[in-house]
Amino acid sequence: MVSLTERFRFGSVEAINGSNGARFPFCNSILVGGRPAALIDPGAGPAALEPLVEGVGVVLNTHYHFDHISANHLFPRARLLINEVEAADFRSRAGIAGRLGVSVAYGPDGVAHWLDDVRQPGERPPAVTPHARHEWWLSTGRVDGTYPFDREFDLGDTTVVMVHTPGHTAGYCCPYFPHEGLVYAGDYDLTGFGPWYAGADGDPAAMEASARRLAELDAAHFVTGHQEGVLGRAEFLGRLTDYVAVIHRRDDIYLALVREGRDFTGIIEAGVLYPARYHGDPWVAMWERLTAAKHLARLRAAGWAVPPVPPEFDGAGGAQAWSAGV
Repeated sequence: MVSLTERFRFGSVEAINGSNGARFPFCNSILVGGRPAALIDPGAGPAALEPLVEGVGVVLNTHYHFDHISANHLFPRARLLINEVEAADFRSRAGIAGRLGVSVAYGPDGVAHWLDDVRQPGERPPAVTPHARHEWWLSTGRVDGTYPFDREFDLGDTTVVMVHTPGHTAGYCCPYFPHEGLVYAGDYDLTGFGPWYAGADGDPAAMEASARRLAELDAAHFVTGHQEGVLGRAEFLGRLTDYVAVIHRRDDIYLALVREGRDFTGIIEAGVLYPARYHGDPWVAMWERLTAAKHLARLRAAGWAVPPVPPEFDGAGGAQAWSAGV
């Protein structure tokens, strides 16, 4: 593993270290040299990205999450491309709230409140999540086009395949550079937290299947979106197995809570995804509930008797449903 203490180059492709070690709400970004250059996931932070503004002609977002789109607004003259699954919601902004889970957890009024909140410029009080950050408004609402899934196309001085790897979100993809033998694994990031599929369009089963697809790509190096940096193939694949296993460990934890006789509220209070001390953040609270509902649905499908889930969360989420436009 090579930490991204500086830019790491693979031919015309560079990995750019995100601020604060690429910990959320920052990420490692990818710069593809050319005239013009292309930038993938501008979440590395202003200090790293502002010097690139004049040379970048195309910005690609692998998905709509804040830490991967927050500096889109720094590149107003660049063409902004996102995947075809999420593009319409990206334009509407309200659709982003739906995918994140705001519609499920807080209803139409919650979506309207969020849009009003992020529309306002100015500093925000400290929060666990960037739910109220104005960059949501600045960096969304505009899409100049979509890129194809799973098909090689020219980008800068090389070619890329935006491999559709749903699970983290319904439209999520991992850029694969076949000539460089490189994959930007992004949020299949191998951190100790484990896979994140807590949004309404996240899906643990799809995330596990997509991890297997990543393992099949003919690449010598993988760049994670957060913290870990550049990994060789053997290390990445070995750690990917452990990373995916977190999904099943969570299943076991939820099953133990069910066996204790806890109801849905009691399960939430256990803080399986996030410690309970963070549940005062409205998005942490909604993601805790969505994740619990997803795992309880998995247990129910496996034949276990589980406590009832609030109607708004029962059956909510899943990459397959959201890909179909539900």
